[in-house]
Amino acid sequence: MDALPDSPDPEFGQTCASSRRWPPTVALALSSVRRAYNDLMLRAARSSSATLGQWLYGARHRAALSIDEAANAAGVYRPPSFRTRSRSVPLHRMPRR
Repeated sequence: MDALPDSPDPEFGQTCASSRRWPPTVALALSSVRRAYNDLMLRAARSSSATLGQWLYGARHRAALSIDEAANAAGVYRPPSFRTRSRSVPLHRMPRR
């Protein structure tokens, strides 16, 4: 964690991971943070007081589905501009082509 530079940028993780100027320790730190987050979410999903989001995270993880694959399986349309955010658009609001 100490290897990560300070950044208020909301796309920090993507920018940091795709940049060639960061040392390999940054990639290792990001991996460590992601593993810790994943472990925490899966533990929360097993809790009797799990929220719907935690439960869905666990179910998606057990099914080895990406966010877009899970959204597609649930019938939720996620336009490309929303794929970096946590919002989804129900199919009935899907833009006509």
